[in-house]
Formats: sequence, structure tokens, C-alpha cells
Amino acid sequence: METLKISIKPQGAFVTALRGDTLFGQFCWALRHTQGESALIQALEGYQGGSPFAVIADPLPQGVIPRPACPPHLMGIDSFNNSPESAMQRKALKQKKWVEECALAKPLKQWQTHLMDETQLAQRLDLGGPLTSLTTQQTRYHNSLNRKTGSTGQGEGFAPFSRQLNWYHPSLSLELYVCYNAQKIAAADVLEAIEYIGHTGYGKEASNGAGKFTLQKHAALTPAKHTQANSLLTLAPSAPQGQSWQPAHCYYKTQTHFGRHGDLAAIQGQPFKNPILLAATGAVLCPTTMPIENYCGQGLGGLSKSIVGTVHQGYAPTLAIVQEGVAA
Repeated sequence: METLKISIKPQGAFVTALRGDTLFGQFCWALRHTQGESALIQALEGYQGGSPFAVIADPLPQGVIPRPACPPHLMGIDSFNNSPESAMQRKALKQKKWVEECALAKPLKQWQTHLMDETQLAQRLDLGGPLTSLTTQQTRYHNSLNRKTGSTGQGEGFAPFSRQLNWYHPSLSLELYVCYNAQKIAAADVLEAIEYIGHTGYGKEASNGAGKFTLQKHAALTPAKHTQANSLLTLAPSAPQGQSWQPAHCYYKTQTHFGRHGDLAAIQGQPFKNPILLAATGAVLCPTTMPIENYCGQGLGGLSKSIVGTVHQGYAPTLAIVQEGVAA
């Protein structure tokens, strides 16, 4: 699998959080619109059999990777006691969700000095101002309209709801890693599909202008691998179930994904998919044998009764890391 590193710049509010697996769903629709349905069907051949045509990571701020979902002592952080000072330290540690990319050259045990919260990250990126977050939140209220009467209705017909809008800092760019099989899809087609998503909008409220972004630059990437690497750090939600791992050295947080169809399928038939259980981004997975490929996981199917061929990205791009205490 080849890897593209794509720089994208948000152009407005986002309602749906940027996630690699959700991006993959829209990527498939974009490929269908730009290359035709036959091209998508051909690209998806073997997807559930361990042969993905593309694997998309969560977009990340420049120069950082997600914090591993492992116990603090594995990153060299001393254990805490019950003192008030330790309570404050634990609270501060929870806010450090990012790790400097340069930490990949070191064993996991030495990552404690490379942890950052969003305030530190904003300062590192030199975004300007005393920022405490890379995003600004805004709640927007709506109400359902009766299309026949043109009014909101009364009693049970009055159905207000809210949307949480997230605005990225106007100077912030995000880095998107896309692994792709060059025998199934060309790099130019990958870029065209990503650009299509940015133009039409990502996630909820895209028809109202949310989720827009532009492509700034891109480059082929060969991720560096530590010579003693024995574990993987995932860059997107994944489905590692049933694969060859060393369970005693795997750490992850689970999340249940309640998906629904997008694009044209959102307004046709049954839009909701079956829920699936995933390992959240930042999982530390220790394989019995280090893989050659730069991704892990599996393609998931059997998710929809309205579109039988629906798949979900249970794959995730990975970075090779060194975890101490793992038998060779």
C-alpha cells in the first residue's frame, strides 16, 4: 500500500467530527460520482477479505499523532497517589491528547515529555492569541417545519432541536493520511475524491454548507519504522477482532458506532445501519508478527438491509512503535 499525506484546510463549521471511517464512507460515494458505480464496485472487490483499496486516517493537526490509549506508566509517567497535587496532575494529564510526531523515534517509555494538550499544541503551531482550544463551539437551534402549512406546528408538531457547530481556527491546517492500493486506484483518483468531499461538504448539514474544506498540498509518504518496533498505533477507528495479537500487550478504548447511509441513500429506504463495535483511534496493538503493510484491521459487511453491499472501514492506518516488555 502506498501512502499519501494530504494537507486540508477547513473552510467553515463542522457538525460531524472528522473521522477516518466516516471519511471512507463519503470517499466511496465520491468515487461513485467521479468515476462511476462500476469503478467503485471494482475497487471494493476483496475489501472484506483483507484487500482494501484505500484506508483513511483521522485528520490530525500538523506534527502530532493521537495519544496512545495505554496506561500512563507505559509512557514513563510515574504512578499517582491520593494527594491533592496528584489529583491536579491526573486532571492535567487527561487533557494531553496529542503526542509530538518526533516521539516515534523513541520507545513508548520515553513519550511522557512529548505529550501536549490543545493549549500547548496551539502555541506550537503558532496560531496566535492565548488559545485554549483549536476549535470554537456554537450551538444552533432549529425546528422542524410542516411542508404543507409552512409552520412549525403546535403541540406534538413543535419539534425543536439543536446542532453543535465546531469551527476550526482559521489558520489551522489538518494532515490526512490515505493508504491506497495503486493497483486498484490511482493517486490522482484519490485526490479527486477527497477534493470532491471538501467541495460538497462532510457529514451532517453538508447541504447547508457545513463540512467544507480545500486541499492545499500533498506528497507521497514512506513512514519511518523503528528497527525494534513491535507494536502498532492506530490512526483511525478499527476492528481488530479475531486477528493475531498478543492480548497482554494490547490497549484500546472501545466505541459503538451507530452509522447511517449518506448521500443519495440517506433519503431512500432505510438510512440506518447496524451498530458496530470498534477500537477507538489511538489503540496500541501488539501483533504476534509485525506486518509488512502500514494498516491493520478488517473490512466490515452485513451492516445494511437496504443496501446489501454496504461496507464499513474497520481498517486503520498504523504507525510502528516500540513497546517495552514485549517478547521477541
